[in-house]
Amino acid sequence: MTILIDNKSGAPIYDQIYSQIKAQIISGALKEDD
Repeated sequence: MTILIDNKSGAPIYDQIYSQIKAQIISGALKEDD
């Protein structure tokens, strides 16, 4: 699992993490117990 944080983005870090984890779950890249 790779999560990229962009410090220059206007989005808070927790939103960036949440969005990326959610996208990985939906795409099937992140599965249970990963």
